[in-house]
Amino acid sequence: MNLIRWFAGNGVAANFLMLLIIAAGISGAFQIKRELLPSVTLDVVRVSVAYPGATPVEVEDGIILRLEEAIGDLPGIEKMTASAAEGMGSLTLEVDEGFDVRNLLNDVKSRVDGISNFPEDAEKPQVEAPLLQRSIMGLAVHGDLSTAGIRQVAERVRDDLLAIPGITQVALSAAPDYEIAIEVSEAALRRYGLTFAEVSRAVSQASLDLPAGSIRRQGGEILLRAKGQAYRGGEFGGIVLRADAAGGLIRLGDVATVRDGFADVDLYSRYNGKPTVLVSVSQVGNQDILYIAGKVRNYLEHQSEHLPPGIGVSVYEDTSVLFRERIDTLVGNAISGLILVFFALALFLRLRLALWVSVGIPVCFLGALWIMPNADASLNMISLFAFILVLGIVVDDAIVVSEAVHTDQEAGAHGAKGAISGTLRVAKPVFLAVITTLIAFVPMLLISGVDGSFWRLIPIVVISVLGFSLVESLLILPAHLSHGGESSDKPSTPHRWSPMGMINRVQDGVEVGLFGFINRIYRPLLDRALTWRYVAVATFLGVMALMVGVVGGGLIRFTGFPVIAGDSVIVQVEMPNGSHVSATQQVLDRITAAIERLRPEFDGDADSDADGKAVIGDVLATVGSTPGSAGRMGRPGAGGATGQLAEVLLKLNHLRARGISARTIQKRLEEIVGTPAGVKKLTFTSDLGNRGNDVAFRLVGNDLERLRGASTWIQEELLAIEGVYRAQDDFSDGKEELVMRVTPAAQTLGLSQQDLARQVRQAFYGDEVQRILRGRDEVKVMVRYTEAERRRLDTLEGMRIRTASGAEVPFSDVATVERATGFPSIRRQDRKRVIELTADVDSTRTDPGTVNAALSERLFAEVAERYPGVQATLSGTAERQQRVNKELGIGFLFALFGMYAVMAVAFRSYLQPAMIMTAIPFGMVGAVLGHLLMGFDLSMLSIMGIIALSGVVVNDNLVLIDAINGLRDKGMSLHDAVLKGAASRFRAVMLTTLTTFVGLAPLMGETSVQAQFLIPMAVSLAFGVVFATCITLVLVPVTYLVLEDLRRAARWVFMKDSSGVRGPGSGVS
Repeated sequence: MNLIRWFAGNGVAANFLMLLIIAAGISGAFQIKRELLPSVTLDVVRVSVAYPGATPVEVEDGIILRLEEAIGDLPGIEKMTASAAEGMGSLTLEVDEGFDVRNLLNDVKSRVDGISNFPEDAEKPQVEAPLLQRSIMGLAVHGDLSTAGIRQVAERVRDDLLAIPGITQVALSAAPDYEIAIEVSEAALRRYGLTFAEVSRAVSQASLDLPAGSIRRQGGEILLRAKGQAYRGGEFGGIVLRADAAGGLIRLGDVATVRDGFADVDLYSRYNGKPTVLVSVSQVGNQDILYIAGKVRNYLEHQSEHLPPGIGVSVYEDTSVLFRERIDTLVGNAISGLILVFFALALFLRLRLALWVSVGIPVCFLGALWIMPNADASLNMISLFAFILVLGIVVDDAIVVSEAVHTDQEAGAHGAKGAISGTLRVAKPVFLAVITTLIAFVPMLLISGVDGSFWRLIPIVVISVLGFSLVESLLILPAHLSHGGESSDKPSTPHRWSPMGMINRVQDGVEVGLFGFINRIYRPLLDRALTWRYVAVATFLGVMALMVGVVGGGLIRFTGFPVIAGDSVIVQVEMPNGSHVSATQQVLDRITAAIERLRPEFDGDADSDADGKAVIGDVLATVGSTPGSAGRMGRPGAGGATGQLAEVLLKLNHLRARGISARTIQKRLEEIVGTPAGVKKLTFTSDLGNRGNDVAFRLVGNDLERLRGASTWIQEELLAIEGVYRAQDDFSDGKEELVMRVTPAAQTLGLSQQDLARQVRQAFYGDEVQRILRGRDEVKVMVRYTEAERRRLDTLEGMRIRTASGAEVPFSDVATVERATGFPSIRRQDRKRVIELTADVDSTRTDPGTVNAALSERLFAEVAERYPGVQATLSGTAERQQRVNKELGIGFLFALFGMYAVMAVAFRSYLQPAMIMTAIPFGMVGAVLGHLLMGFDLSMLSIMGIIALSGVVVNDNLVLIDAINGLRDKGMSLHDAVLKGAASRFRAVMLTTLTTFVGLAPLMGETSVQAQFLIPMAVSLAFGVVFATCITLVLVPVTYLVLEDLRRAARWVFMKDSSGVRGPGSGVS
């Protein structure tokens, strides 16, 4: 309290404190990182082991099971998932909340290094704690050159960009790796009497550089080096394999064809039909999105003229444009909200008061910008939304203080005396109001995992802003208001038609109308409600029951995590395993043809001021991988190249100006494409961040046949639910396999199963001789059969197998072959096999929440009964939502208890805090009503808004109860104290509600599709506060009397007077 007195009487100190906050905030604004969406921490450890040429079953047996056995008992592992694919095994460990990922990483490295029984051909395990890289820009280098020519240009672009200061992550994609293939025919091996092993050995021994020591002599030291490493295909041809019988030299070029090109995989990309290589520029750490994007665009402007003829570089993805558009939208809403808040204040407070209260808003915002860089918080869509969210709340305490100061100064306590007395009178409720609001936002800080990293910015911003608002309202604002109320300083009355005169007339009219409303309508209404208090309580309870029925009856639906609209449509295709790449290309052609049909539909009425660009933009088609499979968050697609995968990215323009959503175009594209025959999986998405499928769950067990049976049954049950379509799982029959086994005759020749497998592997997959570093690229050197021989089945039948004695025998004499069908991939979780299932939901007929509830309540139990040993659990978005709901629920309970405890200690009462908190459930009623009026479904952001609302609605009740208690302490009767206290706080309560609502009004009225996902939280808070105002002004005073009735009844029941006769109490509070 002495601090408040000192600052109120020392305007210089208050101004210097304000200038310090402003200067620090400006400094923080230059340091803060800018990005489209918040960075998230993965908190996972990943182990990857390449096992070239191995089937998924072999990877599972040789890699995954051994990793699980070695790592599975380490502390700090929350979940262990594994994937065995063709040629690659990976194990992902999710770290327990609170456990240091670096400690687990070191433990895993130690355990993996101790595994000594990996297959001989398995490569060195890679253990890492992967960092999330967010793509900022995607460049397509395209033209009419060969793949090699385009890649060379793409590499030059990559190297040039990496040379720019501030750009550290640039990678190529949609192009196969370089490879030097030494192709030897079976006929050549027989003609020269060679084996694959001899060719490989000769190449590895001849193509190398080795240090050979040094010669020290008197004149100095001379280093010795053996230099023979070949780096280009033509340099390998001269390697000597051996001498022939006539003494001539047999060189590699005599026996084999050396091809210096690319790996033999089906991987290519087309940009608007032209061959292309993609260049991705990513943001890492604290790098700034606008800085990097600006540097890249500047490079493209100046370097395009230096490209080879026929080559172009196009930007197919630029998240900085999204950033600018969406940030501009939110900043515009914030400015509009700030203006509305100022006008609302100016209507009900004197202009000087309104001005100083409004000045506190940017001061508090700058204070938050000071804190954010130190809290590892960036400037993005979510943090800017948090600023809008708190825009109307931040002035609540300043309104209460300024009104109290104004009242005291008008009553005769002029200058600093009135500022001090008014501030001290409301300091306690103001402090408690801010603290309870801060507590209400804490549950959002307790969300774990990726979602916690994403949404934690809201409480960080809100808590920072409100913390500085407490400093501003109690220490800075009183000093600014201390010069008011002094008659000697009052300016002369302005002319009634001057600007100030007109403003004063409007303010006087509003003030007369307000007090007229209070005296003629509100006070009589409240007096009647206090008299009929039990009827009033029953009425409010009935309204709340009605809203509960609205939610329970399904009139308003719950949609889970919000959809963040993107500016492109991605279509991903997965064909059955073993399909030829030509079949994948046919589906791709069908999709691109459908896109061409879309153009006249959406571009026919394009605005003339759209810079000549159509809504339907460029098309990027990729075969062999799905670059967007890890989501629109910048992470690279998973898995290696395979001709069964494809992706089409459709770039969209001018969605904001046209008012068209990417999802609208996506749905139309789905209708045109339909379901192509022979497609295993077809996925359409247009959301930023890749929310995942509407319905997703997993089946876990050890018996694969039971898992498949359960998957088939549950898909049929899902499709029987109205509105569910495209139910599918991630399991299918793999490629056809030829399983080889040595015959007893082969064993008598000394030929083992390992010998047979190795020679066949050398011929068809190839023998990796060495890896060489060529520039930035690591190039494999492979020895194998010619491409023509590797594509024929009779090559295997005619192959000659070399025995230990050097003899050649036909393959058919030493091996048997059986046809079988393998697995495309094997997924595991916590040492059991897993099948993942997904389904999509038509939102016009049902919602994901209803379908997931049906799964959890009925289908999962039936799966366990029908298929013993199979367990079904939610996964994907539904699993995340379930976890977040639980964490928010627990956090909300603790927040409620925290608010109650703070108020109980402050008021020295157990009942009054409970009375104050009665507004919370009714605020929720207002939030639900607001969603109904605005036409929004409830979402996770709606729930977060309701949790935040619980702290805001308590504020006005605190001030009201404090005023009533003060009047009662002065000896006023209970009824009169409640009536007068409520009337005296009407303006402050109404004004705080008005500023909160109008501060959020521009965002709630925003029509831009990009900002729609944020609106439900604003609706919860704005409408909840409005409805809670009715509670504060009517129900809380009524409840105050009801509690007094209960207290008197308790005294009558449990206390006796001196004569031993029980009687009613005398109204002691």
